[in-house]
Amino acid sequence: MASIIGRQVEFGIGKETVRGTALTAAGKWIRKVTATILPKAQIVIDDTQRAVFEDAEGTRLTRTWYEGELEGILHADVLGYLLMNLYGTVNSATATGAAKDHTFSMLQSPLHPSYTMFMKDGGVVQEKISLGMVKELSIMAKTDDYVRFKSSFMGAVGSSNSDTPAYGTDYDFISKDITMKMASTSGGLSGATAIPVKELNINWTQTLVPSFVFGAYTPSDINNTDHALEVEMTLDLSDTTYRALLQADTVNYLQITIQGTATIGVSSNPKLVLTLNKAQVMEWDREGGANELVQQKVKFKGLYNATDGKMSSAVLTNLTSAY
Repeated sequence: MASIIGRQVEFGIGKETVRGTALTAAGKWIRKVTATILPKAQIVIDDTQRAVFEDAEGTRLTRTWYEGELEGILHADVLGYLLMNLYGTVNSATATGAAKDHTFSMLQSPLHPSYTMFMKDGGVVQEKISLGMVKELSIMAKTDDYVRFKSSFMGAVGSSNSDTPAYGTDYDFISKDITMKMASTSGGLSGATAIPVKELNINWTQTLVPSFVFGAYTPSDINNTDHALEVEMTLDLSDTTYRALLQADTVNYLQITIQGTATIGVSSNPKLVLTLNKAQVMEWDREGGANELVQQKVKFKGLYNATDGKMSSAVLTNLTSAY
């Protein structure tokens, strides 16, 4: 069998109709930079002894599962699959023409919708992995690059698959497409001045707990047990606004809008609007050499806003009809 290179590794994803039952075809094959889904196993060593100095003479396989990572340029349609798993609930409505606005909100359940992950390692192996769940998602933006993403996954059962990868039109973003605002109230966001950000990282994390039971190697389910959201930004040091917020018991609303220039539907654009309903500055730092601009780094943590009934929401506009 011929060797393969990384370009021949392909990754697809699709929402499961029945939780834990793998699909036969991916809903979306993803253009990626790197993609890896690896089989994992827990093997225990027989620690009984028979009066010899060799440390072990046997092992048993006890558990199997899958873990993976995916990195690439952020595309509007792909993002919805990841947000759906992280938030759990979506309401989709027509924006203009075929373009849809998908509003993602938190499902207060440890059973967010599961996904089948499709992995094709060239001509070596092709598998579908059931019960796929997102562990982490990061969106990263710099002024000299595409907006990029990185995500990690966990899955339960792998089986052979023969779905043929196919790729559609994708819509990307750059830093020019991003606006970030902060205000003390939700209503104040629209009129707030845009923050002159130079670098941005948005990080979602949900803890995944696989449930292993007697009678099987693989987990019977993979539960999501919490949801965290952090935003880190870098900007020039020109005032004490964020430095003061670190030591003040003050929270704010944050809104990040990533809006591309392509026309979809009739007059819509690919777009993500992420709103944090309660954000606290958790870390502040500054750096810069003698001949450099002094920059400040600010980390916000999203908190649950009891009045609004949520920590955050995300509205994604694209051409995917439903998630």
